[in-house]
Amino acid sequence: MFYKIGEVARITGLEPYVLRYWETEFPEINPRKGRGGQREYRRQDLDVILTIQRMLHGDQYTISGAKRKLREAGAKSCVQTSADSAQKTAQQASLETPSEATSGDAVSGAETELVQKTQKGLRDLLQLMDNTDSLRTG
Repeated sequence: MFYKIGEVARITGLEPYVLRYWETEFPEINPRKGRGGQREYRRQDLDVILTIQRMLHGDQYTISGAKRKLREAGAKSCVQTSADSAQKTAQQASLETPSEATSGDAVSGAETELVQKTQKGLRDLLQLMDNTDSLRTG
């Protein structure tokens, strides 16, 4: 099963030029070139991209820091940890009310809204990935 660059861009919310740039920076992202030279990303590539996205945008790693982390821990273990974390977060989000999703007594409305948007985004992403998998295998 393969994803075209436009599909990966929609799933991740990243621009195609960012994906192409990350390919030059992260050897773990290695899409094959199909007919006509179009990139074909495997599920493993998508998982690595999502891991890198989490490290750069969520965990505030630099590109060199993310490279080092992937190299030290091995891309597979980082990807698995990221996938497990996303799945657990989405499962929790579906079970919790918005007030249960945050801890502490002094939670602002903006923080609650951010948590809700993040949870919805994770649920939508998992649903999109499941739908894409079923369409390609069905």
